[in-house]
Amino acid sequence: MCIMSEYLLDPDFGFERIKRLMVAGAQWCEILVEDVASWRLLCDDHKTNVQRASRLGVSVYAVASGKSFHTCCDGTSAESIDRITDAVCASLRREGGRGGSSDVSPHEVSGGAVQDVIEPLGDVELSRRLDVVKEADSAAWESHPKIKQVSVVYADRVRRAEILTSEGRIVHDNRSMVELAVRAFLRVNGEILSAAHMFGALSGFEVLGQDGKRPTEVAREAVRKAALLIDAKPSPEGQMPVVFAPGSPGVLFHEACGHSFEADFIQKGSSFAGKMGKQVASELITLVDNGQVWGMSGSFAFDDEGNASQRTVLIENGILTNHMYDMRTALIDGVRSTGNGRCESYEHPPIPRMTNTYVENGSDDPDAILAGTKSGIYIKTIARGGNVDVLSGNFVVGVGEGYVIENGRLGYALKNATISGNGPDVLMDIDAVGSDLEIYAAGRCGKGQNVPVGAGLPTLRVRKMVVGGGR
Repeated sequence: MCIMSEYLLDPDFGFERIKRLMVAGAQWCEILVEDVASWRLLCDDHKTNVQRASRLGVSVYAVASGKSFHTCCDGTSAESIDRITDAVCASLRREGGRGGSSDVSPHEVSGGAVQDVIEPLGDVELSRRLDVVKEADSAAWESHPKIKQVSVVYADRVRRAEILTSEGRIVHDNRSMVELAVRAFLRVNGEILSAAHMFGALSGFEVLGQDGKRPTEVAREAVRKAALLIDAKPSPEGQMPVVFAPGSPGVLFHEACGHSFEADFIQKGSSFAGKMGKQVASELITLVDNGQVWGMSGSFAFDDEGNASQRTVLIENGILTNHMYDMRTALIDGVRSTGNGRCESYEHPPIPRMTNTYVENGSDDPDAILAGTKSGIYIKTIARGGNVDVLSGNFVVGVGEGYVIENGRLGYALKNATISGNGPDVLMDIDAVGSDLEIYAAGRCGKGQNVPVGAGLPTLRVRKMVVGGGR
C-alpha cells in the first residue's frame, strides 16, 4: 500500500508514474487521489432513510493531441495504480503523442482559503443529523393546514484530495460541504401545489445555526412558496419586460448563457464562439465566474487538475473577454487554464465547468428598476427543469416564484408561467442592472457529471422576453 500518514499517496511513487506517462506521450498529466466520506438523509412521510458512504480511489489522467485519457481504480495499492498507469500509457502510445518533458521537480503548492470549519462533520453524531431532518419536517407540517406531504433531504460531504501534476505540483484540496433541501406539497381543492427551498455551503455543521439556514427556516420558506400558489393566477402572455430579483434567478444565466462560455462548448461552436473581444451583451453587463467566493458551494482552493481557483471575467461592460478552460481545452487554444477543470469524482475525467457564475453589480437603484417598469413580470426564483440548448442558447424554463408587475408594483402571484428566449439575445437586451448582488447556492449542475455550483445576479431588467404557459 502507498498510503502515508501525511499524504494519501507517496509523492515519490506518484511522480515516478507521472514520468512514465510523459515518456509515453502525454503533453500534460496528473494523478488524483480522493478520499470522501458522506452522509445523506431523506425523510418522506415522517420516515427517514439514512445512507453513509466512504470512497478512496485514484485516477490517472493525461492529455495529448487535443484528446484526454482517463482511468481509475478503487483504493491506493501499488498494483492497482500501476495497472491504470499502464493502461493510460498504452493509449498514449497508440495516439502517437509527442509528449512533454519528463524532468519533474516536485513542489508543494498552497492556495487561498475559501471556507472555515468550526465544527468538523467528522465529529458530528448521526443523532444530530437526524435532529436536523426532524426539525425541518416538523416545521413544515406545522406551517400550513393544507400540507399533504413533506420531503427533506440533508447531505454532507468531506473530501480530501491530493493531486500530483506533470509540472511537479503537489496539491492538497480539502472541502467540507453541507446541503439541506425541503419540498412542501399542499392539497387545495383537489390540486397539488408544491415548492422547494434549499441551501448549500462549504462549511462545518455550524452552518445550520446561521440565519436563513436553520432547518426550521428552510422548511417554512418552502411552505411559504407553496402557499403562494393557492391564490396565484395565470400569467399574462406574450413579449414583455421581465425583472429578475437578486440571487436565485441567476441560475437562468448559468444555464442559458454560462455553459456557452465553457471552452469545450466554445470549441464545438457555441453561440459565443469566435466573438472574443466583441460586444456580446449590454454594456451594463459584467459577467464573472469566481471559484473564490467565501463559503459558496461552487468554490474551492484548487480545481481537480491542481490549478488554483480564480476570478475570471467572462464579459466586461458587454465585451467578451475570456472563456472557462480546463487543461485539455487550454492546450488546444494555447492559453492557461482558468482553474475550471472539475470532475464529479476520481471516477470521472475533469472537464470545463462553472464555479460560481454571476452578474456583477450595476449602478441602478433596485427599487427604481421595478418602479420604472409599467407592466411585465417579476421573477424571484426559476423552477427546476426546462430545456436549454447550449450551442444555440435557446431556452424555455419555468418560473418558480413570480409576480405580475402593474404600474411599477408587484401584483398577484403567477402560476405555471414560463419564459423563453435566446441567451445571447437576452444578454444584449438588458437595460437596467441594480446594486444588490446576491450569490446563491444553485445546487448541482449536470453535464454528464454533477458538481456543486453557485449563481447570482443583482436586480436586473430585460426589455422583452416571451412569457407563456400561464393558462
